[in-house]
Amino acid sequence: MKSLLTKTLLSSLVLFIIISFLILNIKSKKEIQNIENEEEIQNTINGNQNKNVTKLNKTYLYIYDVVVIMFILLMVFFIFCNGFYKGCIKSLFIWSFFILCPPVPEASLLISLPLKRYFGFKMELSQIVVSLFACMIIFYFYCVEQKIIKNNLIGNLFLGLINYKYYSIIFISVISSVLTSNLLDNIINHFINKDEINYLYLKMGIIFVLLLIYIYLLNNLLNFMNKKK
Repeated sequence: MKSLLTKTLLSSLVLFIIISFLILNIKSKKEIQNIENEEEIQNTINGNQNKNVTKLNKTYLYIYDVVVIMFILLMVFFIFCNGFYKGCIKSLFIWSFFILCPPVPEASLLISLPLKRYFGFKMELSQIVVSLFACMIIFYFYCVEQKIIKNNLIGNLFLGLINYKYYSIIFISVISSVLTSNLLDNIINHFINKDEINYLYLKMGIIFVLLLIYIYLLNNLLNFMNKKK
């Protein structure tokens, strides 16, 4: 029964990624082409806005494509080394780990960009949704597939984090990732739409402090785990 649930989860997520990749690329490219073909209004204010929309869509599309390709390469590597079932579990676990535990939102872009594209979610809201989703996935594997995830460095690090109750690492990482997602969205909009970035230095300062705390806690955890070996 547990194996069936895991296979269903893996199949659903892989299908979501494939469909999102295809639809996002096809739909965005069509919209970009339609905007670029509106030559009659390029010199008007509306035309300038269309150009900005084109640049914004292209930027998000390129970021998304890079993240998807990296995830696919990771999955192919683990499937090649461990077989389809174990390889998919390890890939999805590592992806979930890199959403929850590092203080930067690079892994979450795999889902947060489709959420922004399809539903108009802000990047920070998408980051919160993806973090909750990753939390459910990673603790499901922790409870059901612990034998598989503990056979790699990332799995052992997560098990140490849980066993030694360093939950604050996850908490700090999620907060930092949400703030970084907001800042990333602001920066992209600033360079493309010339939007003003509110509280730039405050955001950067908070992210920097959270990063220092994260490094300190992670270093303590690694030292503690090494002493226990």
